[in-house]
Amino acid sequence: MNKSFAALVLVLFGATGCVSAQVLGNTDLGNVNFLRLSELKRGEACRTAYLGIFRSGSEDIRVAAEQGEVANVKLVEKTTEKLTGIYQKNCTVVYGN
Repeated sequence: MNKSFAALVLVLFGATGCVSAQVLGNTDLGNVNFLRLSELKRGEACRTAYLGIFRSGSEDIRVAAEQGEVANVKLVEKTTEKLTGIYQKNCTVVYGN
């Protein structure tokens, strides 16, 4: 019984991942036409971590802008995907010209 309960707890703990997005700082979204967002250039930079120890990549705005060849950033989006304690991916997505 105890082994079954422990296995269930581990499965439920591992399955409690989430995805989120956030707007940081003072952001004026009045200039952004979200219906035409697909017309802007898009760049993305991500950092991935496994077990909270092994990390690779970058989530820097500059790296995202370079990746998408965006010289004038109009909008920055931050996203997170995670499987608690096992995997986490943080990304910065930029839109602009």
